[in-house]
Amino acid sequence: MHAGDPALALTALVAALGPEALPLVRLPGGTELQAPSGGQVWRALGIGAELGAREEVDLVVVGGGPAGLGAAVYGASEGLDTLIIESTVLGGQAAVSRRIENYLGFPAGISVFYAAGPPEAQRCGATRVAVVGGGNSAAQAAIWLSRGGALVTLLHRRADLRETMSDYLIGDLERHGIAVRDRSEITALHGSDGQLEGVTLSDGERLPLSYLFLFLGASPCTEWLGAAVARDDKGFVLTGADAGAAEALETSVPGVYAAGDVRSGSPKRCATAVGEGAAVVRLVHQRLTSVPA
Repeated sequence: MHAGDPALALTALVAALGPEALPLVRLPGGTELQAPSGGQVWRALGIGAELGAREEVDLVVVGGGPAGLGAAVYGASEGLDTLIIESTVLGGQAAVSRRIENYLGFPAGISVFYAAGPPEAQRCGATRVAVVGGGNSAAQAAIWLSRGGALVTLLHRRADLRETMSDYLIGDLERHGIAVRDRSEITALHGSDGQLEGVTLSDGERLPLSYLFLFLGASPCTEWLGAAVARDDKGFVLTGADAGAAEALETSVPGVYAAGDVRSGSPKRCATAVGEGAAVVRLVHQRLTSVPA
């Protein structure tokens, strides 16, 4: 590198900054942000708005996954003043899944990468890898790693994958030569100098492994609700009869609705989430027309 090398100049700039100024984000056009929040980056890109101390809208949507986006799009298109709040990225889990292959109208599937994507697959090539989990995300990760040349074993604690995994993914596991071990739980990790060398299973068997990926289920991220809205023992929001509500998607608080994966008992499917999000808009309209001005 030489004095005019942009990479060298950027390295020098970062070295001159203190830890409190990192990460450094440089946007097209020369805008530079030091230690920005996610919201600040979004607004600098022209996405999202900075809220005032008090905002009044017809519909507030918390979460930008398929259900939230469905509710927001249909709500706004039907004349509701709508605000959507999202802490990370629009699209929710669907935006970070390797591939969605059962969404209507997309016979070839919809591609976006998960945490076991191309860089990880390349790094794990020709090594022994285990993926822990029995859901669709675990299967997608195992398939992607296998396509990158890794020798993959899927470990799950249930007796039958069909309890938690879509049939098409079970078939894909077989086609990619991925070994599936049911009734398996890890009790110990083995290795040295920060490098994994193997794991011990609950039955005492030791498997040689170089990498381990954990896909143990999603957290509903509903702690912020506290005791205001009834939830199940895992934190998912109760709706309908389970919440003592008259409407299927209504929570224990009148006028507050839950749709998509966050709802207790939901099938955790993208198409269902979009449908629930759209259905909520009808309930919002009913609620607003019944509330005196």
